[in-house]
Amino acid sequence: MSLYQKASLVQIPSGYKAADDKLYSVVPNNGDGDFTVTVDADATRVNKDGLVETVAADQARLNYDPTNPQDPHLLLEPSRQNYTAYSAQFDNSYWSKATSDSTPNPTVTANAATSPDGGSNADRIQATAPPSSEWMQISRSGINPNATVGSKLQQSLYLKAYDSSQVGKKVDIYIYDFSNTNYGTVENYTLTANWQRVIVEHTISGSNTCTNLLFAFGKGRSTIGGSSQAEAATDFLVWGAQLEVSSYPTSYIPTSGSAVTRTVDKCFNGGDVNLFDLDELTFFIDVTPYEASAYYYASINDGSNQNRIIFIFNDNNTSFTSRIVSSGSLQVNDTENIAFKTRHKMAMSLKANDVKIYLNGNSIYTSSSFIMPVDLDRLNFSIYANSNNFFEGKIHQVMVFNEALSDSELQTLTS
Repeated sequence: MSLYQKASLVQIPSGYKAADDKLYSVVPNNGDGDFTVTVDADATRVNKDGLVETVAADQARLNYDPTNPQDPHLLLEPSRQNYTAYSAQFDNSYWSKATSDSTPNPTVTANAATSPDGGSNADRIQATAPPSSEWMQISRSGINPNATVGSKLQQSLYLKAYDSSQVGKKVDIYIYDFSNTNYGTVENYTLTANWQRVIVEHTISGSNTCTNLLFAFGKGRSTIGGSSQAEAATDFLVWGAQLEVSSYPTSYIPTSGSAVTRTVDKCFNGGDVNLFDLDELTFFIDVTPYEASAYYYASINDGSNQNRIIFIFNDNNTSFTSRIVSSGSLQVNDTENIAFKTRHKMAMSLKANDVKIYLNGNSIYTSSSFIMPVDLDRLNFSIYANSNNFFEGKIHQVMVFNEALSDSELQTLTS
């Protein structure tokens, strides 16, 4: 018998129904293991064809990586705001076009090519002549995300060479805070024949009253970066600009005239008491955790803090904790270091007086003194009440077994 045949709950993200707010589990197939999802209608995903698309409200975001187009993962992200009001309309006066001398300003041609969402809505930017002195740019000034000192800003946007003659040419991209002459930068970004999402990170170190987003080309924005040498006569396509306050860039949030906030993704209440209230149990997750803005959980529980089996991803972004609570009494509390933004497989095997925890094929914890939690009736990617501590990252697979698996099975499962 295979491990999959032994499992009482198998969640391999694949099937969903937005109208019912459901993410279907493979096992059981009668609906008892299905999850409820809450997803914003402003959220996007990358579909199986590699296109960025907006999902319907409460549609599970089954997101595809280009390196693995066959198997989607469930994307769960925190609430984020795109402060860029016109994310894909660079011809709009919201974006200024300027040069440091009498050289003609760069030109923008709207809807000049197919964008990453498959529509004819990518804008073309042309710098037809180099400035004789310093710089040429497309920019937006006065964006104020009111970030506190120490907070990180993430600017992301999609770029592509207009045609084969432009492949290999350079564009410089900046976040620039005039109030304290501080900037984040990608200098000498090389244009490619395919769409690439380019990321610029900036840490706020002083008053944040005027943030400027820049594309610099011509001779480059030397007064900011000092060493940039972006090229003249550059011709490229751009789409999907985003500025957010975050320790990592999240999925694209489209805007058209004002900033837009995407609400937090939630996945909860998978399973029931018949699946989880057992004398022995194994809980397995295959996940890519993002950098934590707060502690976040994957938890089988009874709807309270009295009985819980929890994987906790810590806000120091270096560790996770395996914790088991039975009738309010802490039974297991083991913390291990892991790399975030990396895929991990972890499992806890439980029965009376026997606990085993495995991570990526290795045994990391055992105990022979243990009392099983009772009345377990749900699996949440959040705290027990599904009110906070929502998981941030990718869910590749989840399984629950109504038995404590052996060491060899746990090693196979987590390898």
